[in-house]
Amino acid sequence: MLKYLVAALLVSSAAFGQEIKGKAIALDGGTLLVTQDGGGKAVTVKIWGLDAPEMKIWPSGPRARGTLDLVLRSHERGVVCERRENAGNQILAKCRLIPDSGGNDLDVGAIMIRSGYAVEDRVISKGVYQDEEETAWRNNLGVWAKFWAK
Repeated sequence: MLKYLVAALLVSSAAFGQEIKGKAIALDGGTLLVTQDGGGKAVTVKIWGLDAPEMKIWPSGPRARGTLDLVLRSHERGVVCERRENAGNQILAKCRLIPDSGGNDLDVGAIMIRSGYAVEDRVISKGVYQDEEETAWRNNLGVWAKFWAK
């Protein structure tokens, strides 16, 4: 019995930190469908550290998805997502855009939070995106425009 428990822990821990790399499309403002390079299967990835408006509940939901889609289409090389944990049936991962030659990789979560179409989930991120969220709030961007406009 103990050997099965140890084997299960080894298999589950191997999945965390694993990279998922490929082309991505936005399912909503905080979820990607990544088609893995090399003909791998498509994987649903929830972006770590943020919460975006729900598509069918919030009027800004479609705008959040559109913003994420624009970000993804602006970088043809795709994304790399580092798996952090599971969120229900989804993979929770910190994702970054694969840079074109010589460019820096860009944190997708930071971009979405800075745009105002996602907010930081501080329970998960522990304040990593605090500066990006404050920038969006101060500039009345995205969801902050409607609720906090001066």
